[in-house]
Amino acid sequence: MAQAPSLLSQAEAFWNAAALCQVVGALYAINQGKQRLHRGLMMGAIAASFLFLVFYVIRHYVEGTVHFTGPDAIRPFYLFILSTHTVLAAVALPIVLRTAYLGVKGNHPKHRRIARITVPVWLYTSITGIAIFGMIYGLD
Repeated sequence: MAQAPSLLSQAEAFWNAAALCQVVGALYAINQGKQRLHRGLMMGAIAASFLFLVFYVIRHYVEGTVHFTGPDAIRPFYLFILSTHTVLAAVALPIVLRTAYLGVKGNHPKHRRIARITVPVWLYTSITGIAIFGMIYGLD
C-alpha cells in the first residue's frame, strides 16, 4: 500500500502546482501582449517556487528521503522521470533567476531568448515533480 503524504510533502506539491499554474498563465498573458499580467504571474511563480524549495529542504531535513514503493513494472519509468527531473531542477534555478533578472531590467531581447529555454525546463520540472509525488504517494 502507498504511504500517506505528510503535511510537508503536501505543501511541496501545492507550491509546485501553484508555480506551474502561474507559469502557464504568464505564458498565456505574454502571448496576449499583457506584459504587466505576465510580470505579476512570473513573480508569483518565483515566489511559489521559493516556497516549494523551502518546504522541500525542511521535509528532507525532518523526514529524510522518501522511497518509491509502487509496482515494479513502473519502477524504470519512475527512475527515468526522477533522474531527468533532478538534473533539470538543478539547471532550472539559475536560468529562472537569470531570465527574471533580464525581464525586470528590461532587456527583453535577451529575456525572450533565454525564456525559450527556461519555460520548457520549468514546466517539465514542475510537471514531473507532480508526477513523482503521484508515483510515490498514489500508487500501490
